[in-house]
Amino acid sequence: MKVDSSFVVNDASIAFSSAKTDWYALGLGMVKSIHYGGVVLPGELPHEIVETWDLTGHGTLSSPPPQLLSISPSAGPVAGGTEVTLTGNFFSFGAQVTIWQLAVTSVTVESPTVIKAVTPPGFSATLDVTVVNADCQVSILEDAFTFQ
Repeated sequence: MKVDSSFVVNDASIAFSSAKTDWYALGLGMVKSIHYGGVVLPGELPHEIVETWDLTGHGTLSSPPPQLLSISPSAGPVAGGTEVTLTGNFFSFGAQVTIWQLAVTSVTVESPTVIKAVTPPGFSATLDVTVVNADCQVSILEDAFTFQ
């Protein structure tokens, strides 16, 4: 997630502006921050204060991204409720699963290679299935599940 913020002070004695961009990773917290701004005193030209720092010491992406290889069964009713097994590699506990933009319920990461889940209600279509690990790394299997 990226968060941008800024503010400006402008009165007779001083003009000051500041902006900041922070990046956060799920399960890690803030991983990078950039702060920039400038102060202008009366009769002076603007100058910039630039500060950049990186908080990688607070955590890093230590595992490979997930690799979603298959989903079985690959079809189910529009009403949802189909129990499915996702197979692949590098699944992490706390992973989330979606079919298109529909959140899959009852997600259980049984191992780094198997996720069990229950499909949500959908609509008649063949859709992508996505696994997002707790560290925000993603794998997408295109056209992997069909609601009938």
